[in-house]
Amino acid sequence: MRAYKKIALIAAALVPVNFALFGVKLYIGLASNSIAIYSDGINNLFDALSLGVTAAALYFTYKKSGRFLSSAARTETLFTFLISLVIAGTGLYFIYNALERFFYPAPVWYTNGYLYVLLGSVAVKLALFFALRRPARRYASGVLRAAGRDSLTDALITVMTALTLLISNVGGVSFDAVFGFVIGLIITVSAVRQIISTGRALTDTPAPGQKGALEELLASLPPETEILRTTVSRAGDETLCFVTVQNIPQNAQTLQTEAFATCGVTLRFVASEKED
Repeated sequence: MRAYKKIALIAAALVPVNFALFGVKLYIGLASNSIAIYSDGINNLFDALSLGVTAAALYFTYKKSGRFLSSAARTETLFTFLISLVIAGTGLYFIYNALERFFYPAPVWYTNGYLYVLLGSVAVKLALFFALRRPARRYASGVLRAAGRDSLTDALITVMTALTLLISNVGGVSFDAVFGFVIGLIITVSAVRQIISTGRALTDTPAPGQKGALEELLASLPPETEILRTTVSRAGDETLCFVTVQNIPQNAQTLQTEAFATCGVTLRFVASEKED
């Protein structure tokens, strides 16, 4: 069970921070004519919008369904999936713009002030990364984990954009296109990985390795247990396996602990209803 209202409030608190970073980077990107900085700023805009939508969805699911329900977990997973689709599209757009800039270069203007502001935004994103680690673990939230990873990725991307200003000033404008391409590629690959992960959750598909490890564990059950039915589902990041058996094994608790430790699956045994 997870405190979805608190997850929603934390996600909502991140929205103005990302909007502020978007505004600052958009100004610097346009003023310096840097496609890399401009792309970095648009990435923060999508972060703000996606977090805002996710926070609203989680909050209204909480209000409608109660404090802790699997529907909220599925809502969180669905919006993480949709957010990842948008981010992947954005990354591809950045790659296109970077290639266009590479073949049709334009000058990039550098000032120390721009550099200092970008480094300040790096410090903000790193602070968010460390601040989100504890609530992400406490509430086992995919949204907060994704936001934390995204904050770290954003910090690294902004370091690259800061280097773009320095290198473009010394070595020519083509470096701006190269860094813009790399930023777009990083964003796209990260989003595709998240799409695959959340897609499995939405289709109740176990992650690679989980199915084999679980089958091996269930094969070790004594014959008298007699497995009648096995159902695997996903609730957020959690994989649930309900095993309907004729007789609950005596070492059920040990098997449940082992299942979670070895393959990250929450295992539950359900006794079948016996006819009179």
